[in-house]
This record gives sequence, C-alpha cells and structure tokens, in this order.
Amino acid sequence: MEYSTPMTIRIGLVPMRLASFFVGSIGMLPALSACTQTAPPVAAPVPDPATPVKEAAPAADTYTNPVLDADRPDPGLLRVGNTFYMLHTMGGVPAWPLYTSSDLTHWQFTKHLLTPENRPAWIKDALWAPEIHRVGSKFVLTFTAGSNTNKKLCIGMAFADKVDGPYKVQDKPLIADSVAVLDSHVFQDDDGKNYLLWKRDGPKGGVSGSIRLRQLNDDATAFALDSKEVVLLESDEGKGQPWEKGLVEAPWMLKRDGTYYLIYSGAFIGTDFSYAIGVAKSKTLTGLFERNPANPILHSNDRYGGPGHGAFVDDSTGTLFHLYHARDKQSPNDPWAKPSGKGRVQLLDRVEWKNGWPTFAGDSPSTTPQPAPKLGDFPAYVYMTSVGGAVTGAANLSAGAEDDLGVKAVEFFDSQNGQERSLGAAKLANGKWVLPLDSKKLKNGGYHIYAKATDTGGHVSTSHFVEMDVKN
Repeated sequence: MEYSTPMTIRIGLVPMRLASFFVGSIGMLPALSACTQTAPPVAAPVPDPATPVKEAAPAADTYTNPVLDADRPDPGLLRVGNTFYMLHTMGGVPAWPLYTSSDLTHWQFTKHLLTPENRPAWIKDALWAPEIHRVGSKFVLTFTAGSNTNKKLCIGMAFADKVDGPYKVQDKPLIADSVAVLDSHVFQDDDGKNYLLWKRDGPKGGVSGSIRLRQLNDDATAFALDSKEVVLLESDEGKGQPWEKGLVEAPWMLKRDGTYYLIYSGAFIGTDFSYAIGVAKSKTLTGLFERNPANPILHSNDRYGGPGHGAFVDDSTGTLFHLYHARDKQSPNDPWAKPSGKGRVQLLDRVEWKNGWPTFAGDSPSTTPQPAPKLGDFPAYVYMTSVGGAVTGAANLSAGAEDDLGVKAVEFFDSQNGQERSLGAAKLANGKWVLPLDSKKLKNGGYHIYAKATDTGGHVSTSHFVEMDVKN
C-alpha cells in the first residue's frame, strides 16, 4: 500500500491518509493503497482488470518496463509449476483479480477470486494487497479489507485446493485491531513453520506504525497456540533514514544463506514521489533487523515515480526478480485526474546481491531493454506431510510432490550434526510419497527429516524439514 502526505485532502484525486479513518463510511473508497479520512464521495474509477491492456509482442530475450501498462497496484505473485499467478489491489467486490503469465512479462486476466457469492458479511470494501501462498497442499490467500464490524482495515484469510479457487473466506478477520492493519504476507521458514507479517498503524495513522510478525498454526488458519506478536521494524521517524518520512509498510520476507531480509516500502505517494523500497536484515527471524545504510535500494527516477509494494519470485535458474508498481511520469500521475491516467503500472526488475544486501541496478526502475527471466522447466514442488515429533519403533515418513510434467522419485533424508544421510526411496500411495521407517535402526536423538523430489526432467528440489526425536 502507499500513503500520501499526512493532513492533506485532495478531493477528486487521491484522498490522503489521516488518523481518524473509518469514522464514517468506507464504502466510498476507490482502489487506493492508503487508509483515508472520510470525505465527500467522489467519482473515481477502480482498477478494471477486464480492460484490455495494449502490450508489445513477446520478446524471447529481452523485455522493457512496464510489463503491465495499466493501474494494477500492490501486486502479489506466486509460481505454480511453470505458470506465474498475480493478484492486485481493488476497491470493492468483485476483487482479487487473478492474472496468469508464462514469462513474467506478459499477463492475462482470468477471473476474480472474490465475488458476491463467496464474500463474507464482515468484508465491506478496500480489498487491498492480496497475496497467495502455498502451505502444504493448500493455497492460502491473505488480504486487507475494510470491515463492516469495527470500521477499520482488517486482515483476513481464504483457502482453496487449487490456485484459481474456489476460495473459502474465513467468516471473521484474522486480525481486527484498534487501529488499521494492512499489507499481510505469509512466510514459511526452513522448518516448515508459517508466519504472518503485517503493517500496524500508529496512533496517528500510517506514520509511527510498525511491521509485525506472529507464527501461524500448521495449516495457517489461525495463529499458533501460545504464539506472540513481535515487532520487527518500527518507523524510523526520520532520525536515521529520513527517506522513510516516518512510514513503513508492505513487508516481504526473503531468506538467503541463513540470513532473513525484510523488504519494505516507505514514505508517501505525494507529488514528490518519495515512496521507495528499503531492506533490513537479521540472523534470526524475530531478532533485531538492521536497516541497510544504503536505503532506499529502489527509488524514483526521471521516468517512474514512487516504486514500491511488490513481490519476489525466482526464474528457472534461481535468479530473483521483483514485480512492483510505480507511477509513469509520462502519463497523468493519477487515474482520477484525467480519463487517460494510468495510475500505478507494474514493473519488473532483477535483484542483484552485493556485499550481503539485495540491490537493483542503478537503484531505480529500469527504462531500457533488460534480459528476460529464464524460463525452462521448473523443479517440482515438494512438502513434508509428516509432522515430526517423538518417534518410537515403526513410523511412516510422508511427503507430497507436484510437477507439471510429473514426479519421478522422492527420497527422504536426515541431517544430524550437519551430515546428510539418505533414509531411502519412497513409494507413491494414495497421492503421497511414503517411506516406512524403523526408528530402532537410528540412534536416539534429534533429526531433521526432509524430502527431495526428482521430476521427469531430472531437476531436484528439497522440502522444508521436520524435527523428529527418536526415543527407543
């Protein structure tokens, strides 16, 4: 989400974000990425995914921004098999527009995942920042929505067996706070534990807020028992990194070589285009996150203003790409200013790693032809279905694995004291890969158990691990 300069109202354009948002109706909201003070309703369009988008013919080796030349703010991104899926912010229902792409540079709208038929009573409007994530065999959609219950922005969850639904939306918010909460993101760690990140407003609205984290249960339907809310990053209030202007939001967590990287957006969308992307890192998920002294790592340039709030995905070679939004300065800055305004278009750029930090070439959006993401065949998706814990005597190890072209084999491994050892090849039974295990052949103690899947193309992928404690 983006916020505009505090204490300013731009009637007919983008209402600015104030502390007393939702005192009145939120039904007037267009597809903005800001919480707004009540103001007279204005005729303002919302992003219409069905509107044709003129795009260049696919290029085999290069692409040029924007990759989606229309108002599609706050993109969430997921790869399933060899297909990429994207959602973006909308103002009301229908919402959660699902796009597909085979190359990350050409997108096709397919359907809305939230319709009047599956909309629960608590959801009013402001359907912002939807993201889909995989948790085991399920697809989890986390989102922001204005609530009919507490009249503030809340965070909800929806679940489906297939990426394109149908989605069952929970009948109440997962988070409903005394202030607005927004920009939720699901992160799964190496041990398979799932966490929710989100932005919590401060007492004065978007400024003075924080990015928070809390562990989810195994299927991500609720918070884990006895889990606690942790503050990962508080707004800097302009002391050490004045570019933030006291506002942080839009978290996305990456993990690389044992280090956690918290990507976030800061500042405002006003006419100065100060909105930008920063990063902080930590050796522990709930530890102290250190901001990059070189922040912001992606900021405005002469062509694109206010880059931010996006998602990350690898191409088939493991190269990381960032899909995000920005305003095209060659068109009107706001779609509400003129009918031809594009709003926030979608851009794609490659992530480069330098001195232990993610960076972007030139620290700003690319404006020239760029090497296209490598596609090819992606490895299988593999996940543990064994839950771990104490084991005595005979037990079954099990995993799920999926691939567009098929899974050839699944093998289980244990890791103890940094040493990897094969426990044996699994057999497919009732949709799961299963390996009977005689734990008496193992020494008593703790093990990290995980699966490796080999697809028909020979690619190998590794699941998260579960902790098994052998007690014989």
